[in-house]
Amino acid sequence: MLPSFAFKWMKQAGHIRKSGLPNRRAQDGEKREWLCWDCEQLFNSFETPFATKIFHPYDLDRSVRVRHGEWMAKFCASVAWRSLSVLQEDGKFELLTEEQAALGERALETWSRFLLGRYKHAGEFELHIITFGEIESTSLSVSTPNINRYLTRAIDMDLASNSSTCFSYSKLGPFAIFGFVQSHPGQWRGTKIPNGAGWFQPHTITVPKQL
Repeated sequence: MLPSFAFKWMKQAGHIRKSGLPNRRAQDGEKREWLCWDCEQLFNSFETPFATKIFHPYDLDRSVRVRHGEWMAKFCASVAWRSLSVLQEDGKFELLTEEQAALGERALETWSRFLLGRYKHAGEFELHIITFGEIESTSLSVSTPNINRYLTRAIDMDLASNSSTCFSYSKLGPFAIFGFVQSHPGQWRGTKIPNGAGWFQPHTITVPKQL
């Protein structure tokens, strides 16, 4: 369900392996037959500029500076929508509070209407993005030996929540997209995707310590 260009990129450097079957090579990412041909083309209109102008250039040069249009927010919304839809279909909403599950339904509807041009923005269901690089040094005890490989190469999705916060997490190599379902992400600075034009470039960000 996540964009195919990310899996093609992963295969260029090795093989795709899924967490449930780590010793078996996979040919591609998971697919679900949800989208009609028109919707596939609509999603491609956001994926292509993100892949060609941001994803692949950033993979080669971490200092890349790119001017983007509304397609950036639409791409992030499409990824958040797909991830949250998969997580809902797989029963993850059962782990949420009743309020969070209802907000999850609203987030899906809002992102869908934004993608179709019926809404001008994602409203309260904000979209945020951060980029990862390798950890060169840390004062913390890191128990995962392959953490740098995960941060820079892995493709992943999940649903994170506690009693007051809920968001989807979609990871495409060094990029992580967060779709907020509950709670205003006030502690997050420099990560929110603008609704229209903006710059993708190196800058300082702030995220909660718990992340």
